[in-house]
Amino acid sequence: MKLNSHYLDLKDSYLFSTVARKVREFQAVNPGKKVYKLSIGDVTLPLAKAVIDAMHLAVEDMAKKETFKGYGPELGYDFLREEIKKYYDKKTVKHSSCRAYGSYFRHSGNGSDQTYKA
Repeated sequence: MKLNSHYLDLKDSYLFSTVARKVREFQAVNPGKKVYKLSIGDVTLPLAKAVIDAMHLAVEDMAKKETFKGYGPELGYDFLREEIKKYYDKKTVKHSSCRAYGSYFRHSGNGSDQTYKA
């Protein structure tokens, strides 16, 4: 078997290992600075029943030809983007326009541009 030559161009790095290394380097140079780690995290509780139920329904949808979706659109499904928008509308996030990307909600308006984790 012949190795794809482009494979040799890949960097031997795992994103979270790189982030952890950079945090350690920053802390070594800035020992008095507080670092809030917002990357991988750690789970402390099991998934909520509503999440498990929704995942089961999604798996069932993917198992039937009539409801199978395949890969989603690059900016996510419209129905999900709309639900994320409604969620933040209830949270009184004011916006003139909004775009939801997967698990992030982007709010642009009044000269601001902020991203919120959904």
